[in-house]
Amino acid sequence: MKKVIIVLLITVLVAGFAFAGTLKGSAGIEFGVDFDDQEWGFKNVVTGKYTFKFEFDSTKVEIGADHKTDVWAELAAEASAWVSLSNAALATNANLAPKYTAKITKANIHVGEITFGILNAGKAKNFAASYYTDADGNPIFNVVKSVGTAPGFTVSYKDWNGGFGAQGTWDADDSDLNTYRIFAHVETPTFKFADDAVTVDAGAYAFAIDKNYVGDLFTNFGGGFKAAYAADKFSAFVGTDLQYLKAGDEGKFAFEVAANATYDFVSLDVYVAPGAFFGALGYTDDDPIKLDAKVSAAYTFDLSDDIALDVDGYVEVRDALIKAMTLYAGSSQSTTVKAFTFSLSEDLEIDNLANSDVDVAILLDLGAKVTYTHEKFVAYCKLGTSFDFSADEALYELGVEAGISTEAIVEGAKLALVYKNATDDMVAFKDTKGSVTASCTISF
Repeated sequence: MKKVIIVLLITVLVAGFAFAGTLKGSAGIEFGVDFDDQEWGFKNVVTGKYTFKFEFDSTKVEIGADHKTDVWAELAAEASAWVSLSNAALATNANLAPKYTAKITKANIHVGEITFGILNAGKAKNFAASYYTDADGNPIFNVVKSVGTAPGFTVSYKDWNGGFGAQGTWDADDSDLNTYRIFAHVETPTFKFADDAVTVDAGAYAFAIDKNYVGDLFTNFGGGFKAAYAADKFSAFVGTDLQYLKAGDEGKFAFEVAANATYDFVSLDVYVAPGAFFGALGYTDDDPIKLDAKVSAAYTFDLSDDIALDVDGYVEVRDALIKAMTLYAGSSQSTTVKAFTFSLSEDLEIDNLANSDVDVAILLDLGAKVTYTHEKFVAYCKLGTSFDFSADEALYELGVEAGISTEAIVEGAKLALVYKNATDDMVAFKDTKGSVTASCTISF
């Protein structure tokens, strides 16, 4: 009988986990008046999102943590399997098929203080990546980069790191089947000088592919270094990567330099590289040098116990030595006085400033928002404008929004009154009347 009860309990628990998805959404009613389109009336607004994930298994394996000798192996792997369902597939159940991931995260052979990695040959280190980054924080511009992983091994010894990889084919009867590709790299430990205030890192790599792989004999080798200095209020670094690439009889030399200097709350970033290496952005061999620079600052002024002023801004120039120069500027300020908040943002973009044969586009975007937070309600006013002064007639986009909301009148519901006035596209200066909307929303 006890076994039956245990089985039933386990079944209930599993069923509970299986149906423990998340369901979020809201239901509301609005009444609005649009003075521009001359429309008024009620609107029912319902939103919802359902997400379900049931994990069958998740497991990890690690070998070597309890080794007893100086020559030992370690390996780590992990895998998981699951079924997921989202609201996008509720009608078709298209993504109900089981999914899984499985990977080896580490595989090393230790011989005393030497460690050999047996997953691949590793990657050459970059020392001069651009200060531009994407959403994942990776440099957007990065000319001189490693060739990538190759079959082989890595080796490290007292902070020295390197790797070697090689692969090829051989046929005594057909020389076209004789191929090879070889990759090697090494990086030094961080050298420290002047009581650790100055640090230097360096590295080098080489890569070669036989012509039977790609149609031409391809060689690529280079190296770089990075020197940095850090003090109380001042810090700086300069990084350089050099590369020589040869495909067939044609050889090209490439470089990139990245530098930064920061004093207190002011920072300067500089990036230099051959313009021709950014072909995807429209540059050619006639654009020899790409020079970008950015000056930025960020500081908080504590004016009193209740008032603080946060100020940040930047001025940035891209392609300063290429005919299509672009200048950017931006800033934001926010003042907080207990429940009252004021913020201002500005972006300025001037394209093709250095090219007299191209029309100069001058765009100005301004935005401001005032918010007041009370114990019973929240009120705000927001303004957003975009100006285009390059046309025959000055054009603009205007967005004005003001509202007040409260959750203190109806428990579990939000009441709001909002006024909006916005244009959809760049238009000549003209007046619009906007719209007013009153709403009641219940969220779950």
